[in-house]
Amino acid sequence: MICDPGNYLVRFLLPSDTASGDVQVSVEISGKRSPAATLVVGALTSVPAVGYLQSLFDSSSRAMSPGMVANVVGGGFMRQPSGGGPCQVDPSYWLTNCLGLTVTINGSAVPIQFATPNFITIQIPYELSPGAATLTVERTSEGATVKSSPFSFTLDAYSPTLPVNPPSMYAGVIIQNSGGPASVTNPLLPGDTIYVFAAGLGQTIPPMASGFSQLQAARTAVTPTLTIGGKALSGITSEAMAGSIGQYRVTATVPDGLGTGDRPIVLEIGGKKSQAGLLVPVAQDPVIAAVTNAASSTLDIVSGSWVSIYGRNLSAATRTWNESDIIYDWLPTELEKVNVAIDNVPAVVAFVSPTQLNVLAPDNLPSGRVELTVSSPMGWQKTFVNVKPYSPGLFTLPVPPGIYLAALHTDWAYVASSGQLAPNIPARPAAPGETIVFYGTGFGPTDPQAPAYHRFTGAAALSGTPPVRVQIGSIQAQVSFTGLIGNGLYQLNVVVPNVPDGDHEVVVTMGSEASPRGRYIPVRR
Repeated sequence: MICDPGNYLVRFLLPSDTASGDVQVSVEISGKRSPAATLVVGALTSVPAVGYLQSLFDSSSRAMSPGMVANVVGGGFMRQPSGGGPCQVDPSYWLTNCLGLTVTINGSAVPIQFATPNFITIQIPYELSPGAATLTVERTSEGATVKSSPFSFTLDAYSPTLPVNPPSMYAGVIIQNSGGPASVTNPLLPGDTIYVFAAGLGQTIPPMASGFSQLQAARTAVTPTLTIGGKALSGITSEAMAGSIGQYRVTATVPDGLGTGDRPIVLEIGGKKSQAGLLVPVAQDPVIAAVTNAASSTLDIVSGSWVSIYGRNLSAATRTWNESDIIYDWLPTELEKVNVAIDNVPAVVAFVSPTQLNVLAPDNLPSGRVELTVSSPMGWQKTFVNVKPYSPGLFTLPVPPGIYLAALHTDWAYVASSGQLAPNIPARPAAPGETIVFYGTGFGPTDPQAPAYHRFTGAAALSGTPPVRVQIGSIQAQVSFTGLIGNGLYQLNVVVPNVPDGDHEVVVTMGSEASPRGRYIPVRR
């Protein structure tokens, strides 16, 4: 069944003979199978029964240490076979009694975050000493108290555990420069500062209080080592994170010489290593993450229209073209020694940066899948892009990003709500019956055609097929002009229809192609 747009809910009955423990579950339809997920199955019992402890960061890890956040997995933790939830609304501290449950380790009460009939999320107290440990779960309900048998395990001084992003087996690593997690399209580069999140790094200075999130970070008593592909990272700092419970952050710098590809990552502290088999992607050459229509961010590009290329290590410098780059009105195909070729034809390069390039697609590209190559002093990389005859996209205002369209009144004031733009920028909502101007790219050929390489000024109307239709709200608007007014830049003059006050969605269609949904203009009478 569909539970909300794009998401499905699958209900199933667990077979009665399913053994307790971690069970791998996947969904299969029409011969296609999803990645496996871990389902925790508890024992069928009327009293609490503890099966094992697992790290909250990695369900396969059983290593435990003081300060660790873990799941107590078993059954009978609640009288009813369903229910449970968080212990309280405030996440900054955890209670030692949750929904009638208490957990003790070596007689010490344990902070509890969450409880269900089959698992309880706890923090092992920092105050406990390493060595043999015994855990007990006690349940009180309707005046009756029942207790589990003691569960014995070993507490290590350290149990370094990294979060896992299945099914890739990539560790949870954040790259400071790009602000996102490490992935195939966002790999580590030499010199990157990275944040590695971890659990089980032991005591801190000053000491942390169990079950409470601290206002300030506290460095670990022992500094760990971190290696990727067997090479040690430098500049390591390690701290228990402020505003969290039981979570640590290790900061380090990526060395040179790691090559390109997936490399094993290992965090070591006090002679204990993080779980084996975890990887991080690394690269040295330019990395292309996505190629999009510069206005709509869709993955289709159009001849003679603006294209944005996103990635990493795309350029050593950041700048836009200037007049000295334009020779006798011929636009540059290289900036800062960065070149882009589409279908082996050089593209005009207007902007370069380490993470984004803006280029003008060459004229007369064939429809379909073509090759795109980025070349620079850092190396080269290629990918494939889809070319269409037209793929309309309208540019948006920067605040809030990607929601309101960049439109102008005929007096050149912006179409925007009060307070949306800076106070010194004239802006007001559109009014029914007035003509406003939109800007976009990807609308296809004009008559006369404007060459992509030569600077274009003036206006060239679209060639006429298919017609451009604009819908504002639920009403089709009158379009008085659509055409090219600069290289790759199209203008649409549109009469605002009789719609009520408020924000109204704008959709442009050309035949079967349409601009993305969820783009608006404000209207006020």
